[in-house]
Amino acid sequence: MNAKDGLLLLTAITITFAGTAHAQIQRPGVGPTDPNRVNQDLETRQQIQLMDDQRRREELQQPGQHGSGGASVQDPAVVQVQVATFMKAISHRRHRFADFDQVVIQSKTPMTPQMLGLMAESAYAADIAYYLCKHPETSGATAIMRPAEAGLAIRQLETTLSLQNPKPK
Repeated sequence: MNAKDGLLLLTAITITFAGTAHAQIQRPGVGPTDPNRVNQDLETRQQIQLMDDQRRREELQQPGQHGSGGASVQDPAVVQVQVATFMKAISHRRHRFADFDQVVIQSKTPMTPQMLGLMAESAYAADIAYYLCKHPETSGATAIMRPAEAGLAIRQLETTLSLQNPKPK
């Protein structure tokens, strides 16, 4: 074998090894051993959660979500009116519960002004408030619902409680 043939053979072997080595290198983001894939999934979930939270906040602040007279539901004057209406509505049945003040009035259970307004429309406002404060998970779920869904949930609760505790005639 002459030197020229030997050099060609060595070049061919070198190219073969280089190609094989290059094919075995893991490229970022490719293959099952990419440790960032889990992190990317977590980041995607967090971004989706942030977008959902932003959408809920925007729904609560939309112009269509106004109380009486076009004032925003978050307006302190409207909130005061809703609380006062709620307090008046519970006065008729709050005596049924010996620990009503401790359970409802002094509670840290999540309640929105909108929920207070919805409960105030019911003759069973005290019963509904007592139930929700005894079941904070239900109250919290209702507090984050859309207005129509929250209204439906409170009316369903009213129906259930009215069947259990009918008003005396």
